[in-house]
Amino acid sequence: MPEISLTVLVLLCLAALLAGWIDAVVGGGGLLLLPALLLGLPHVPHPYVLGTNKAVAIVGTTGAAVTYVRRAPVQVWTAVRVGLAALAGSTAGALFVSAISRDVIRPLLMAVLVAVALFVMLRPPSARGPRGRSGRRSPGPGSSPRSSSSAAGSASTTACSGRAPAPSWSSP
Repeated sequence: MPEISLTVLVLLCLAALLAGWIDAVVGGGGLLLLPALLLGLPHVPHPYVLGTNKAVAIVGTTGAAVTYVRRAPVQVWTAVRVGLAALAGSTAGALFVSAISRDVIRPLLMAVLVAVALFVMLRPPSARGPRGRSGRRSPGPGSSPRSSSSAAGSASTTACSGRAPAPSWSSP
């Protein structure tokens, strides 16, 4: 394994720190970290770089997930099903990437990353949907935000849908 200079290591750690923050807040931290790893470790085989990126993502995502689970209700069955689909996709992607030569995969990865970054930055606001502070859709026209979070509203939401009310963001 080639030596990594202290400067490159520090820059990669800073990129990982920023990518972790971006990922926890809005998602997509890999759009920053993967190019940093590809550029900072040019002599490392691409499966190792991608594996390093995934290992970092697993650690960061686990920390964020634990924090979110402690603060808000999570639909565990939905998370398990989506997680299994992600596992299948990740496995297929890792097998695919491992079978492609370095000369093909590196430009392909950079092109895909640029395309995803452009999509995220340029998509119209209507594609993002109206979201309030909690990440849930804003109430429709004619309803006040206060009425949807009142005690009566929360009780009827729970009784009718079987779901727990959204956590309050106000201080106690």
